[in-house]
Parts: sequence; C-alpha cells; structure tokens
Amino acid sequence: MAKVPTGIPFLSAIYGANFQSRPVALHNEHQTILTTEDTEFHGGNATEVNRVENVSVVFPIWAESAQECSSDLAPVTQRMFMSGMDRCWKVSLWILLLHFAAIAATKPHVVTIGHWTTISLRNEDAESPPASVKIRPLYVDGRTKEFTIGMAHDVTERIFVVQRIYRMNDSLPQQVGPTQWQWQRGGWLLIDRVSGKVQQLALSEFDPDASAANWFRDYAAYCGISDDGQKLFAVIVQIGRRKPLLKKPIGNVNDSHPTCAPPVWERDPVRVIFAHLPDQKLTFAVKSRAVDAITQDESEGGE
Repeated sequence: MAKVPTGIPFLSAIYGANFQSRPVALHNEHQTILTTEDTEFHGGNATEVNRVENVSVVFPIWAESAQECSSDLAPVTQRMFMSGMDRCWKVSLWILLLHFAAIAATKPHVVTIGHWTTISLRNEDAESPPASVKIRPLYVDGRTKEFTIGMAHDVTERIFVVQRIYRMNDSLPQQVGPTQWQWQRGGWLLIDRVSGKVQQLALSEFDPDASAANWFRDYAAYCGISDDGQKLFAVIVQIGRRKPLLKKPIGNVNDSHPTCAPPVWERDPVRVIFAHLPDQKLTFAVKSRAVDAITQDESEGGE
C-alpha cells in the first residue's frame, strides 16, 4: 500500500502543474475517496474537470481538520493559560502581603521609661516660686512618646499606668521671639507593653494639680474636684469602666484644706480610706471587682 503525503500537493504531481484544486475528503471504513474539482487550461480557456480517485491512505482523514482545530484553539488555550497564570500571581501576591502583615502584627514592641530629670514646675499661683520635680521620658521602640511624673503602677504583667506631664505653649499672641514653654501636669496614661499602645485614662473629676491618685489592682482612688473648684468628691474608678464606681461629695474646698491626702488602700477585706480632715475619715469597702460592690463602712459613718 502506497503512502500518500500529508496534504493535497501530491495531486499536482499526478495531474500536472496547470490546475488548481480544492480537495473534499469523504471517509469510509477502509479507504478514503478524494474528490477534486480541477481546472485545466486549454488554449487559454479554463475548463473544470471533476475527478474521483480511490486512494488508500495510512493517515487519518481527520488529520487536516485536527490541524485546523488546533490552530483555532491555540489562541483560546493561550488566553486560558495566561488567565490562569494571572490568577495564580494575584493569589500569590495576596498570600505574601498577608504574611508580611502577620509578621508586622506580631512584632514585639519595646516600652521603657528613661532616667529621672529635674525640671522647674511653676504653680498656678504666680507669687509662689517654681517647684523642682523629677520627670522621666516614656519610650516606645526607642522613640519618645510622652513624659511622665511620679511612680508607675503595674496593673498586670502587660499593662501599667503612670501620670503624664507635658509642655504647654505659654507665649502670648503679641509676643515676639522664641516660644516659651511651660510644664503642666496631665492625666494618667495606660500603656500596653506588648502592643506599644499608649492611651489616656478618663478619670472623673480628676484635677492633675490637686488630685493625688492612689492605685490598687485596677482601681484608682482620689479626691476629685468639681469644675467650679468648690466641691470635693471621694472617687473610685476602675479601668475599663466609663462611670466611676464611687463619686460621693465629702466637703468643700477651702483655703486651709484645698485638697485631701492620698487615700489609703487595705486588703482582706478590700477597702479604701479617705481623710479629707484630720478628724474625719471615710472608709469605703469594695466587695468585688464587678459593677456594684461599693458601700461605705457603717462603723466609720454610713453612706
């Protein structure tokens, strides 16, 4: 059985070079019938001649069709492949970004308090001489975040509190020259050693210059002063609660006793003692760390 070359050019060798053909292939079980529409040229005139040839072939008749289908599907396959690659790149990029975000989120922070430095703190009374106080800077990852005054209190192994001090611009609007700065006491800061977050606590009726807060666990007890500066309150607050656990009027502010001494905490049972006047002591028992649980000890003067 003779092998026929792939394609139609072999017909030119059989019928001569002076024709143009368009092959039509029909397939049966044993042989392929090739029908060609030929155009012969005789004296310049073109005559179409139909020839039918029974040629046994050894290649599948669908080979040419497969080539055409392959050529048609090649761009589609390429586009599908490129689309898949594009999705893979996008997914890989998102995974990489999430990985970097997780590394940044778990990066430990370094929170430290620096060495003591002495400064001059001027009182509100201009006639009083400035007081010398010691302050320390608060560092987060080696950068100065705040300045602090007084001792810090560790609430847990992770968080602690400390009072803030800051510099206020004390220059007059019509003043010419360098800016004048004045140190002022501020509220209390809550610092997280793990996350490095520093936030200010909202303490009800707390006066930074007159109130002396005393901490026990996550409680703070102090003498608060009203906005008009006339009344004193016994205040107990707890970290995480918006409203104070206790806010009780205990007297008026006067020249002889402008403030009260820092409250004193006791354990077993947990209670705190306020001493606004030397002969007046108010004791409040904290029965639990929950929402309620604040009562005044009746033996010291019931509430």
